Amino acid sequence: MSHLSPLDLLNPTNQTAQTDQSSQAQPKCKQIYAISEVNKYVKHLLDEDYSLTNIWISGEISNCKYYPSGHIYFTLKDPDAQIKAVMFNSYAAKLNVALRDGMNVLAKCQVGLYDKHGSYQANVFQIEEQGVGTLHEAFEKLKQTLYQEGLFEYKKTIPKYPSKIGIITSDKGAALQDILQIAARRNKSVPIYIYPAAVQGDSAKAQISEQIRRANRDLLVEFADVALHVV
Repeated sequence: MSHLSPLDLLNPTNQTAQTDQSSQAQPKCKQIYAISEVNKYVKHLLDEDYSLTNIWISGEISNCKYYPSGHIYFTLKDPDAQIKAVMFNSYAAKLNVALRDGMNVLAKCQVGLYDKHGSYQANVFQIEEQGVGTLHEAFEKLKQTLYQEGLFEYKKTIPKYPSKIGIITSDKGAALQDILQIAARRNKSVPIYIYPAAVQGDSAKAQISEQIRRANRDLLVEFADVALHVV
């Protein structure tokens, strides 16, 4: 009896056969599956896993957004990991507390796959508030420390219509391409100057600081009323 892998149970989108003309070997076939078929199959596996259909998870809420549809999208995280979460309007309407960033909660949910995007998420049915999360507390403590050091006292107003734009970011990241595409779509006449720097890792702090100093020294983007530095 031949062994079937789980994907063999799917209907392949295409099959290709290649026969070795120099021998009587059996044709070798490639079974090719559409991404949608693979995602639907993985979704099926998660949906059929009883331990994931009604599970309580503990985490801290971040990136919480309410939508006009009544759905609530957010991220649940702990110090080591995170998972995207959604609470659909039929369950959100039963909440007796407004969700907000920094809340530490217990969430009753089903963990499944959103097959269109190929990303797994927690579909939340019920939430119990547990107080303020430790990650949010640490963030607020750091913000207060930086405020006491005066690091928030010298913010300059961003010009509504800058005549020059300086961008300080990774020259290999998707963020830069997004900025350039949006800038080109809105106003192609504004010149853009790129100052590449690492945005994560041990070298990020030094590189970003140096490129800020460089941008401030650069005559091309010298004047605060006509230039914008984006990090």
